Order: sequence, then C-alpha cells, then structure tokens
Amino acid sequence: MRINNLLLAGLAAFSSPEHVKVGGLDSCKFNSMSTLYDAPAKIKYVCGRVGGMAPQCVELDLTKCVGNKDGQLSIMTGDRWTPYREFPNTCKLCEYDQKRAKLSCICTDLQGKTFDRSTVNLGDHIKNNDGILSGPFPACRSEFSSCP
Repeated sequence: MRINNLLLAGLAAFSSPEHVKVGGLDSCKFNSMSTLYDAPAKIKYVCGRVGGMAPQCVELDLTKCVGNKDGQLSIMTGDRWTPYREFPNTCKLCEYDQKRAKLSCICTDLQGKTFDRSTVNLGDHIKNNDGILSGPFPACRSEFSSCP
C-alpha cells in the first residue's frame, strides 16, 4: 500500500506543469546575438533544465517573436502574422538589454512616420520550458544550437 501511494505521488509530481516548467528568461544565461539590418535578430541562450540535466544552448529567432505593430514593438500573439510587420525592416537603432531581456527600437508606422523609442520586455513573454524557449505566437520557439 505504501509503495502504491509513493508511486502515485511521484506520478502526480511528474505530470504537474510545475515539474516541467523551469521559468522565464531569468532561468537562462545570455550567450550571444546576431543582427539583421542592424537590428537584433537571433539570440543564443544557455537554458537550465529540470531534474539536474545539463543546460543546453538554444537560439531564439526574434523575427518570429517580435513584430512592429503600427510603429510600436510588440510580442506577436495569436496564430497569424497580421497585424505585425517584421521589425528588422521597419525599426532602426535597436538595442538589446541582455540583463533585463528588453528590446527597444525606433519604428515606423504603415505611413512611414517615425515614433519614439518603443520597448518590449521579452522576459515577460518568453518562457523556458525544460530548455526550450517559446512565446505566445506558435512560430516563436527556439531551436537547438551550439554555443561558442
């Protein structure tokens, strides 16, 4: 009877979302970044995993996670690309604050008007799920990579 109770408790712990989910970007360590049109495009992180497994290096393509929504940087949500435009083509003077996981750029709207600097906090939207980074948009998902 005691063995069955221990087994059931172990299965419940394994199937709970808390067991699988590691956390946000703060559970990962920034490694490097590549640019596209002088804007941050791909960011590499080393992310922790559950159960003491070795951390792994992953690369997140920001062009699949962040978009320009009428002149403002925005995390893409939903299941379609619209109403977002690719931010590297329509945003300039981008900066990435790796400690705070914040991306800021100056973007243009559909009419080509320039707005003030816009900032999006990736740490509020990108989650580490057992070493894989993902956001609310289905295409926003990291790929395995090698770190320098």
